[in-house]
Amino acid sequence: MPENGNTNSVSEQTPLLGRDVEEGADSESFLVRTKNWLSRNFLVIALTTLIIVLVAVVIVLAPRIDYSPPARPPLPPPKGPSKVPTCTTPGCVLAAATLLRSMSKRYKDLDACEDFRTFTCEGFDVIYKFCEN
Repeated sequence: MPENGNTNSVSEQTPLLGRDVEEGADSESFLVRTKNWLSRNFLVIALTTLIIVLVAVVIVLAPRIDYSPPARPPLPPPKGPSKVPTCTTPGCVLAAATLLRSMSKRYKDLDACEDFRTFTCEGFDVIYKFCEN
């Protein structure tokens, strides 16, 4: 009988959880034990890493999101007389005259959707034909 009165045959080498000790377990290297642990816990490590990366991406991108409401389209111009003054400088008058001269003299008879080039450029065509002769 043991000296302390305990009838169980327990020694210092007995495993704490009652499992048999594997032979050579103490002789495994740190790298082998780490490899075994990683292979058993790979899925948990991969999912944890994925969650950490996603949280980091959200934290980085969240301040860059523009939460302001979208810009409204511009309002249509008011109907009625224009409040914008007419340009009467020599440059504006010359540009308007050139554009009016380039239009066809038959602009009331022509449909701009049918023959836009004739509608807008027939005046220039007449001038250039006249200059060539």
